[in-house]
This record gives sequence, C-alpha cells and structure tokens, in this order.
Amino acid sequence: MKSITLIRHAEASYSTQVLTDFDRPLTIQGVDDAKLMGCTLSDKKIKINLVISSSANRALTTAQIICDKIGYENSIQEKQTMYHASTDEIINLISNCNNQINSIALFGHNPTFHILIEKLTNQHFEKFPPCAIAKVNLNIHNWNQIDSYLSQTNINTSDLEYFIYPKKLAL
Repeated sequence: MKSITLIRHAEASYSTQVLTDFDRPLTIQGVDDAKLMGCTLSDKKIKINLVISSSANRALTTAQIICDKIGYENSIQEKQTMYHASTDEIINLISNCNNQINSIALFGHNPTFHILIEKLTNQHFEKFPPCAIAKVNLNIHNWNQIDSYLSQTNINTSDLEYFIYPKKLAL
C-alpha cells in the first residue's frame, strides 16, 4: 500500500513588487494557513517518507512550514519542473519514486493538483483551494504501478483518506 498527500501551496501575494510569478511569497494569511494545516497533519500523526516540492517560492515555503510542524526531518526535494507540470508529468515523477518509500507528499500548484486528485479518487471536487491537503491511499505495491491504477475504470472512491483546507477547518 502506497499513499500520496497532495498539498497546494498556501495563499500567495500578488504584489506588483515581486518580479515574477515564480518568486511570489506567501501572504501573512498564507503563512498562518500553512502553520494551521501543519498542526492539523501533526494531530493526524501523518508519516511522510519523502517530500517533493515545486521550487516556486510559495510552494517551497509552504512545504518548509508544514514539514516543520509535522517533524519531517529529511530534506525536501525541490523540482522546478513541478512549477508548470501537467498531471502526466506529476504521475511520471511519482512512478519513478523509490519503492522502499511508502508515503510521499507533493507540494505544488493548481490546476494540476485539482485535476490529479480527481483522477486519483474518481471524484469531483468543486475546488482545491490554497493550502488544501488531500491524502490518497493506493492499493499498489510499486510506484510504477500508478499508471495501471489510474487506467482502472473502477477506482475506489474510498481511497481518499481526507480532503481538508483552512476554511473547511474553520466551519
């Protein structure tokens, strides 16, 4: 059994002082939301073997904050290719993970993560808001089986362990 936790970056600034989209920092609300979600994952006693993040400032900062809150002690693998990656590129990244790793967390961007969670769970999501977290448990033993898993017409919607985001926790 393998698990994937998809985490969209927290709210980022649209300040005109930032030179590029890639360099956009988190807002104060984004930092607070990342801390909240990190504490929530810590309460869930999440165990992550590998963290891979887009190297865009907002995604990497979100990863650093959440990893700190959950006590993740390994290094975060930065992948610039995740910045504008398609779902197929993310699936390829996952399929090449070491099979000794059972649980991965990916920090990245929409619309890719929104589309990917729908593919992984065969469910429709109205939105995948900033700092949303979805954990999916896959009935596979090797990461390279993810393509065959996704090609199944009967993906079990119960594979979604949880889908949480800051505003949902505030309800």
